Parts: sequence; structure tokens; C-alpha cells
Amino acid sequence: MPKIPVADSQATINVGTTPRISTPRVNAPRINVPEMPLTSINKSAQAQSEVIQAIAQVEDKLVQIRDFRQQTEAQNFSFERLNSIKSAADQDTDFDSAKYETEIDKVGTEAAKTITGRLAKEEFMAGFQKQVIATKWGIKNDFRAKELKSIDASIDYQSQQIIDNYGGMNDADRITNVANYRRSLENGVKVGLYNKGTADAKYAKFQHDIVKGNVEYGILNNPQYALQELQQGDEGEYHGLTQTERVNFIKEAETRVEKLANQEKETIAIATNKRESDLIDMKIAGNLTVPQVKAEREVGNITARFADSMIKALESPKTIKAKTKSAKFVGFVNDMLYNKINPKDIDLALMEANTAGALSDDDFDLLVTFNQDVNKSQKLEQLLPNVSFMKGIQYWGDENAGARNDSKQRMFRNYMNKVRQGKDPETASIETIKEETLSLFPQAKTAGKEGIDIIDLNGVIKHITPDGELTIVNKKKEK
Repeated sequence: MPKIPVADSQATINVGTTPRISTPRVNAPRINVPEMPLTSINKSAQAQSEVIQAIAQVEDKLVQIRDFRQQTEAQNFSFERLNSIKSAADQDTDFDSAKYETEIDKVGTEAAKTITGRLAKEEFMAGFQKQVIATKWGIKNDFRAKELKSIDASIDYQSQQIIDNYGGMNDADRITNVANYRRSLENGVKVGLYNKGTADAKYAKFQHDIVKGNVEYGILNNPQYALQELQQGDEGEYHGLTQTERVNFIKEAETRVEKLANQEKETIAIATNKRESDLIDMKIAGNLTVPQVKAEREVGNITARFADSMIKALESPKTIKAKTKSAKFVGFVNDMLYNKINPKDIDLALMEANTAGALSDDDFDLLVTFNQDVNKSQKLEQLLPNVSFMKGIQYWGDENAGARNDSKQRMFRNYMNKVRQGKDPETASIETIKEETLSLFPQAKTAGKEGIDIIDLNGVIKHITPDGELTIVNKKKEK
């Protein structure tokens, strides 16, 4: 087969082989991009890093602030709760710290619930445990102090009870109680309440106080025996007393002996006076007879003088028509008010005046009752209100009625009757004075609303209203 000529070009045709087609290569035009310097790249990366760090720092700061806030709130909560528990423990008298320890442990768990950060929570709990230890120790220590104080008070009470009752104990009780007190002091040393020196000093004082307590018991219950034993010095029952203590106890015993003797006499006198008062009441009521009086005298319930006076009063016809004499009446009141005569003698004098016809039965009744009230008030070392108002009435009579006995008698009788009817002393006094004013100056009743001015016997000008109110306009000038 003939050859085909080959052309000189980029594409060739080879005769006798499979034809190969080549794709022409086209080269793109080259673009020149300026290169960035290395330093610029580094600066950009650094800026980005700084921003990231700043953001991270802000986030950390926010977390720190949140943790601090939550820890502070938890600390405040735990502080309040622990203080509340401590306050409750302060009021506790059972001294059981276990129940408070359980509550204290719960406080930390409750407070930590509000803290979200793990590390912040662990940090809070570490600090809280120190508070827990301090609070528990404080409560236990307070309880211990209270228990010791309570034990000390109980031991002192035990001591005082033995001292106060030692004189009335038999020998077996004395030995037992003293031994018990000694044992209490020894236990106090064991628990740390006392040291040995303090316990020994307390026991020595206790033994001395027992002797003094025994003396006081004896003086109170058997002063004559106590006085005899005291006078024998250490040879008697009461040894170990100082000289000063012994002298003072002897004086106390002597006073007690004398007082009991006087009380015995006074008791007899009071019993006699009481029975005599009863008989006077019976006479006033019309229920007393001469045989009754004689029988009372026979058994010793009343004195012979009282019996004689009462019999005369019962048998005298003058008592039936007795009419009170103003001077007598006022005189008796003065004796009572100013304690010029023994109250018992006043009763007898009243009875004699009634018997002699110088005192009516009604006035006798009134004055006897008043005398008894005054007598009671003097025994209580205080004047009854009506006594002081009676003195005021007497002064008013001296100033405004020329010291006339008839005026004073009216006022005294009027006042006493008002009080017996239930009026208080002040009201009775005011009403009595007003009524006596109108009795002395009856023209004031019809003088109109303004009242009138009068000149009394002493030359003093006084204004009197229609209801008896009296005021001094001017006093008499002294010459």
C-alpha cells in the first residue's frame, strides 16, 4: 500500500497506526497578586486572641461575682440559722446538745443549695465546717457552764436546808444529811465544779453554819434552853462560835424569853378584852343579864372591875333615862383620839357614865364601837382614816364654832353615824362639816344662790353658800 506523506505540524498522522488526536494546551495568562507581609498576619491573629481573652476574662469575672454573691447569701443564711439555734439552746433547761447538733448539720446543706458553682460550693462548705465546730462547741460549753451552775445552786440549797432544819433532826438524820452534803462536794470536785481547796472551805463554813442554825432553831423553839446552853460556852451544846457570835445569840435568846413572857400576858389580856367586848355588845342589844356577868367573872373571863361596872350599869335605873352631856361625850372622844387613857379603861369609864345617867344608850353604843376601832388601829401602828378625819372635825369646831362642846358633840355623833351607815370617811367628814355650818348659821339656807357673808365670834368674815360650803373672806388682823 502506498505511503501517505506526513505533514510537519502539531498533529501527526502516522500511516499504518490508529490515529491519535492531541488537544491543544492553552496557557492562561498569569496574574500577579501582591504578597501580604508576615508581620501583618501576626498582628491580626494577636488582636483576635486578645478579644477572645477579654471575653474569657469577663466571663470569669461574672462567674466570680456570681459565686461571691451566692456564697455571701449562703453565709448570711447560715449565720442567721446558727444564731437562731444558739438562741434556742440558750433558753434550754434540758442541756441536751445532740438535738441542736442535728439541726446545725442541716444548715450547711440547705445553704449550699443556692450555690451553683462546684468549687464555690466546696469553698463555702469548708468555711461552714469551721462555723459548725465553733457553734457546737459554744452550745456544749454553755450547757456545761449552766449544768455546773445548776449543780452549785443545788448544793447550796441542800446546805441551807440542812442548816435550817438541823435543830429539829434526830441524830441519825443529822449524820445522814451531813454525809450527803459532803458527798455532793466530792462529786463537785470530780466534775470540775470546785477544786479541792474550795470544797474543803465550803464544808468548813457549812459545819460552822450548822452550829449557828442550831442555835437559831433553839432560840425560836426553846429560848430558855438555848440561853442556858449559850451561857455555858463551849462546854454547852453550841461549840465553835466566836465570842461575838455567842454574845449576840445570848442577847437574842434573852429578848426572846422576855417577849414570850410578855406575849403570854398579852394573850390573856386580849382574851379578857375580847370577852368583855362581847358582853358590851350583848348589853347594847339588851341580851345581857346580871347572872351572866357574875358567871363570866367566876370563871375568870372578865376582870372584877369590869364585872362590877357592868352589874351597876344593868341594875341602875338612870341608864334608862340617861341623857348625854356634851362635855362628857367630847371628853371621851378626845381620850380616844389622843390615846390619853388605856382603851380598856375607856370602856369602863363609858359604862360608868352610862350607869350614872351622863351618857345615853345610843351614845354609849356609838362610843364603845369607835373606841374599839381606835384600839385596833393603834395596835396596827396606824390610825384608821376616820380617826384622822375626826381630828379634822375637832379642829374645824375650834376654828368655826368657838370650841363649843355641843357643836363638837353633834359633829362627832353625826360623823360616826354616817361612817356606820357605810359612807367613806372623807365624804362623811365633808357632809358633817357642811351640816354643822348650816346649823350654826341657818340664815345661809335662804340667802339665795350667792350665799351670804357673816362675821363669826372671832371677827373673821366668812362666806357661806346655801349648801353649807364655808370659805374665809378675810382673817382677823392681829393687834
